[in-house]
Amino acid sequence: MNTYLKYLVVFYFALLTACKKDSAPEASKPSDDTYARADNASSEVDHQIYLVYQQTNVPILYTDTVSKNPLELVNLNYQMAGSNTSYIYSYPKNKSDILAGIAFVRDQIIPALGSKIKLHAISLLDTLKTEIVYNPSYIITTNYTAVPALTTFAIARVPAITTMRPDELATYKAEIFTNLLLNPLSTSGLMANFYKVSSGFYDKYSYNQADSPYYLPWKDKREYGFLLDGTETDYYFGTPSQSGDLKVYLSKILTMSVADFESINGNYPLVMNKYNLVKEALNSLGFDLTKV
Repeated sequence: MNTYLKYLVVFYFALLTACKKDSAPEASKPSDDTYARADNASSEVDHQIYLVYQQTNVPILYTDTVSKNPLELVNLNYQMAGSNTSYIYSYPKNKSDILAGIAFVRDQIIPALGSKIKLHAISLLDTLKTEIVYNPSYIITTNYTAVPALTTFAIARVPAITTMRPDELATYKAEIFTNLLLNPLSTSGLMANFYKVSSGFYDKYSYNQADSPYYLPWKDKREYGFLLDGTETDYYFGTPSQSGDLKVYLSKILTMSVADFESINGNYPLVMNKYNLVKEALNSLGFDLTKV
């Protein structure tokens, strides 16, 4: 009997100890942010990246290595559904090019971004393209200036920045900002009224002298609320998708003065309405057009 009581007491205390351990688990230590940039006084590039990170909390990458311990690599082809794109890209090799890219991002890209536009990281690239290979002698190559990926925003042609003419630099920046802004604008709900203006006219065609219910009546494309994009001819034009429409408006807003835009499009009420709606949406995001 005494033996039985002894084992019962031991079992009771063992059970009580286990319950206490279960009821008060130790908190796990937070994992380190591998994208955080540390200073490296022996590297001018890394030091400048560290200074930008301290000021803006935006990491800048110039290789595919985010961290070495633990090893983490950035892959522009990785999306939420997996590796489903085929970008071919390279990184700049010269220190002067990388430093120019860092200064460009610090002085000409980040200042225009509002508090609602968050960048996980920015990758500086030399080349960025896709290739469709039909046979060794027939390859279709498409070059890109900027691409938003899952964990970084890639900016290509960095070695060319210092040699760009002012008009080339303005176009370059507009392409970067357009690719940067498309997703936050599209997913924010801010563009609903913009899309409504031309809601019945997207993805349509119009032919001069073609009387058909399948085509839009022939008239100036801007009367439907669409900007001219250079694809129009004297006998045909097509209208864009919603995202294509927004992309053209962003490109014009980012490269043209208000006076120049109005001198070309001021007589088209639908265009001017959509123009103002885009600017209002950018202002709601906190994007500063005066710093473009």
